[in-house]
Amino acid sequence: MDKGDSDYMAMLNNPTINPGPKQQQEQHSISSSKSLDTATSFDTLTSACNNIKNVSKDLILVSESDEPFEWVSADWTKTDLPTAQEIINLGWVDQNASTLSSFKTKTLDQFFEPMMDETNDSYNQAKGFQSLYKTFKEAFNDKNGQVYFFGQGSITVLVLGIINASGGGRGRALAGLRSLLVQT
Repeated sequence: MDKGDSDYMAMLNNPTINPGPKQQQEQHSISSSKSLDTATSFDTLTSACNNIKNVSKDLILVSESDEPFEWVSADWTKTDLPTAQEIINLGWVDQNASTLSSFKTKTLDQFFEPMMDETNDSYNQAKGFQSLYKTFKEAFNDKNGQVYFFGQGSITVLVLGIINASGGGRGRALAGLRSLLVQT
């Protein structure tokens, strides 16, 4: 067997990329054990949700598994972005990825910059990520959003910010997108 064939077989047999049926069932039951969209609805949140879902529907987080993005939201009383433990408590991180030792963050700029680069865009997604970045900035009223990474190998990625009701109305939510980044 040549090197290319053995590398391909190693990828196929990698449990992170190609989990067996039991692991797939466990992963599905873990990620679907809590609802991801629990925020009380208000006009600004509904609008942001619709805009972000629309812009992100054809985008994937490019990695060894090329995962789509999914909407997450929860009622939020604080004015600050959450800590890692608060995100874990919301149930948005799979149990096997919820160790604080493998947790890191990036700003929206740091996260989106390489994906918006049209000179290095083999998946033809740069314009879509430019639009998604702009949509996040609008939804978060140009306040800081944060990108959270939990896990190693199979990394839960959360792009989050705080959305406030417009015009002094009642309502505040922590909201954004969640995906999976696989790096072995």
